[in-house]
Amino acid sequence: MTTSTIGKDELKNEGAEPTFISSSEDKSAPVDRNRVLATRFTYAFTLVVSILFLVKSSDKAFLDECVRICQNIPNVVQVTCGTELIFSPLFFMALGITYVLEKYIPAREGGGTFSRTAYLDSQWAVPKFLIFSSSWLLYIALLRAFYNQYLGFLTIHAVDSWPEWAKLAVGFVWTDFLRYISHYARHKIQTFWTFHAVHHSQKNLNFFTEWRSHIFDDVLKYTIEAIPLFMLDQSFVQVLFLNRAMYWYSAIYHGNIRSNYGWLKHFLVTPQYHRLHHSIHPHHRDCNFGLVLTVWDRMFGTMYKNLDEFPGTGTEDEFFPYDEEESSKSYYSRTFFEQFFYPFKLPRIRS
Repeated sequence: MTTSTIGKDELKNEGAEPTFISSSEDKSAPVDRNRVLATRFTYAFTLVVSILFLVKSSDKAFLDECVRICQNIPNVVQVTCGTELIFSPLFFMALGITYVLEKYIPAREGGGTFSRTAYLDSQWAVPKFLIFSSSWLLYIALLRAFYNQYLGFLTIHAVDSWPEWAKLAVGFVWTDFLRYISHYARHKIQTFWTFHAVHHSQKNLNFFTEWRSHIFDDVLKYTIEAIPLFMLDQSFVQVLFLNRAMYWYSAIYHGNIRSNYGWLKHFLVTPQYHRLHHSIHPHHRDCNFGLVLTVWDRMFGTMYKNLDEFPGTGTEDEFFPYDEEESSKSYYSRTFFEQFFYPFKLPRIRS
């Protein structure tokens, strides 16, 4: 992975009163530039999406779709936050599997899904489900409308007559490949990495680390993935289904688990395989970008083959607002806010 670091000439003011760190205090020009670009990207992206909505506002079919989605948001929220989370057998099955594996084969003693360090990651999950249930559906609808109007000629009609299970299988492989590409891009393009670094900041991997990602990191990821999926004429439901299924699997391998799943390591991303991707050590950079299948890393030479190493995880930015220093809920709430605005380098408190 490619990481952004803060200049080592900055010193911590230990023993002094808490102070605010502002952007002007950071002497590392590359990091400042990346965060400025991230801020400009956010503004530009929001402007472009707003313009697209205004342009499409004259399209009755698109407006009808938006109205239909808005009317269905309460039901979708109930399904997403209820059926898929609170009362979801799949959720509790994935959580249970992770807990058992963490208990008997932990990668790091004292860590895991129910440790103090996992508390903040669970806070990220709630807004993610709400965003996915509401505004995210409108964004997918906009992407679909944009594709139908301007990129419809890319649709591969040869699969139209295929049975649904075959289209879903092809969609899974295609989606996994697209997720590999988007993952690689969000590491290699420094502006994108500024957002993705929030996900990599966790020093103690756990089940909820999958949800520890910035909203604009998600937007980048799904934009890269969704439009090519429409080429297979995947339905709205199929796109969402593939996304949710992969979420549960990736949540498990983000756990504090010391396992390669035996012979399955040759085909599937495992907890140890992905831990190497999160490694803080330089010799593990730019490796193991796969999300479900390892074939893409093997094909493009980005696989780290020594799967018996168990490195520490996190980012190289020593001033990242980590969440393991205190235990109060107010501290975690403040840290959540600071981590959310980390890509834009807003002032934050340090001791």
